[in-house]
Amino acid sequence: MAGLADLSDAAAIERLAARAVPSAEAVVRDGWLLRATPGVARRRSNSALPLPAAAHDAGVVAAFYRERGLVPIVQVSPLELHGPLDAALAAAGWRAHAPTDVLVADAAAVAAAATAAPGVAVTLDDGAPGRATATLDGRPAGSGAAVAAGGWSGLFELETEPGLRRRGVARTLVGALARWSLAGGSDRLYLQVTAANGPAQALYQALGFTRSHGYHYRVALT
Repeated sequence: MAGLADLSDAAAIERLAARAVPSAEAVVRDGWLLRATPGVARRRSNSALPLPAAAHDAGVVAAFYRERGLVPIVQVSPLELHGPLDAALAAAGWRAHAPTDVLVADAAAVAAAATAAPGVAVTLDDGAPGRATATLDGRPAGSGAAVAAGGWSGLFELETEPGLRRRGVARTLVGALARWSLAGGSDRLYLQVTAANGPAQALYQALGFTRSHGYHYRVALT
């Protein structure tokens, strides 16, 4: 699939991901998508996403979050498109956290590669988003979700029970969600994985995922 991981796709993926995991409050202001969900610890839900081809004044971010009693955070994504912004935030003392890779793949290729592991069964809820739960020999083993839009399907919340890892649970879940995505008309997949998560990185690479772009969070000094 030509152009799967180019930077125009990267910006589109970030817009899709922002809608796939909505925040309680989302405001477009002065080149930023400002997101806030008090009471939720997830950084994505409480961070500012820089919009392409716009000026980015960090003061706008600081004011928005401090008015809400939250620490100002910027999700610098795609990092490859926002080098000057990242450098400016670093110079102002905003700390970098959680370097993350966004991976993409052809859904049909992943569905073919992600064969079901022995003893692993997946149950799918065909709602929106599609939610999958896995069992291993009848025991709860893992879960995940897929959110489809614009020909893409984002895979989120992929988790395996700690005592059941390396048994093919994650592979089976990804395969089931890839097939769910294809059935709904989404032929491309994306997901986020921290750069330091070697086992997950290796699994996704083996299933045909490649890196589209990266991001990290910049957190203001308190």
